[in-house]
Amino acid sequence: MKNLVTKFWFISLLVSGVFLFSQTVQAEELTMFEGEIRLLDGDFVYKLNNQNYNLSANANLLNELAIDFSGTAADFAKLPALEIQKFLGKILKTTDKKLFYVFAHNGEVVEIANPDWQMSLWQIDQVNARQPRAVGGHDLSVEQEIQEAARAVAGVVDVPAPTELSLLADLINQERALYNLPALIVDEKLSSVAQDKADEMNRLDYFSHVSPSGMTPGKRLDKFKYSWLKMGENLAKTHEKNATAAQVFNLWKNSATHYANMLSKDYKILGLAQQGQFWAQELVGN
Repeated sequence: MKNLVTKFWFISLLVSGVFLFSQTVQAEELTMFEGEIRLLDGDFVYKLNNQNYNLSANANLLNELAIDFSGTAADFAKLPALEIQKFLGKILKTTDKKLFYVFAHNGEVVEIANPDWQMSLWQIDQVNARQPRAVGGHDLSVEQEIQEAARAVAGVVDVPAPTELSLLADLINQERALYNLPALIVDEKLSSVAQDKADEMNRLDYFSHVSPSGMTPGKRLDKFKYSWLKMGENLAKTHEKNATAAQVFNLWKNSATHYANMLSKDYKILGLAQQGQFWAQELVGN
C-alpha cells in the first residue's frame, strides 16, 4: 500500500472521486494539524492529542480511534453548530457501523468507505490541505469578453456558439474569480488526457479514478508524456447523456472535495472532456 500511495503522492479534490498528487513534495512541507488526516511521507497520518497515528500501517486504527455516535450521518448533520464543534477533526462510528470523518474547518462529514478506505483518506487529505478563502471580486473570462464584444458589432465577427466544455471552463474560472484566484488555462493536450479518461469510463462502464487495469490519474498523465508536479482530477457521471455544463459544474460545486480541487491555488492548467454520461476534469500545476 505504501508503494502505491507514494506513486500517487498527494499534496493539495470529487470525486465523487477526487485526487491530488505530487512527485517531489517533502514531508516537512506538509504541516500536520490537530485532528486532521494528512498524507505524510507516503502514509496517511492522523494527529490527535499531539500523537501521530499511521493509518496506512494499521488500518484498524480507524476503528480504534473512532468515537461512537448515537445516530447516522444524517442525524449528525442535523445537530446544532455548537454540538458539531465538539466533533471537529474526529472520526465517528455511527449506529449503522459506518465510519465518518468530520472536517476540522467546517464540520462537514465524509464517509471513510470500505473496501476503498485509502481513497476516502485521499479525498480527506485533499480538503485538509486547504483552508477556505475570503470572497473577492468577480471577473468574466476572456472568452466571454470576446463573445460580448462580437455581439456588439454583430455581423462583423462570426463567433461560433460555445461548446458545453467551454462553458464549463468559464463556470470554473468565474467561481475562482470570486475568490481572487487566477483563471485556469485550458490546455488541448491536457484535455486529451481527460478525453482518454472519459472515453475509457464510457467504454468499460466504470466510474473511478483508478481504471480496472490499475491506471491512476498520475500514470495517465505519464502515458501522455505530460509534465507535472501537482495534479488533481474531478469526475462526474450524469443521469443523461446530454447534461449541460451548468449541471455538471453544480455537481462538483456541491461536493466539498471537488469544489476544493476547482479552487486550488496550486493549479494553473485545465483539461476537460465528456463522453456519454461521463465527464473528466484534469488540473495540473507545474
